[in-house]
Amino acid sequence: MKNNLAVIAGLLELESNQAELPTTRKALQHSQMRIQSMAMVHDMLYQSDEFIKLPFNIYIAKIVNYLEKLYQHEEKKIKT
Repeated sequence: MKNNLAVIAGLLELESNQAELPTTRKALQHSQMRIQSMAMVHDMLYQSDEFIKLPFNIYIAKIVNYLEKLYQHEEKKIKT
């Protein structure tokens, strides 16, 4: 499952790099971000001993870190 999500995210990244319209590029990047966040949850579930208890604080930190990297080129900064 994780490999499939990684492939989809990679394809979306390739498409967003070649998109001419900024709105298309942003839409593809947002889709990639959603896929990456699902992959992170899947990865955490896979590594967890108990599926009932997920370290949500670690997940949030990973998502924020990913968003910071994704939007670092834009004027607005994410505050943590």
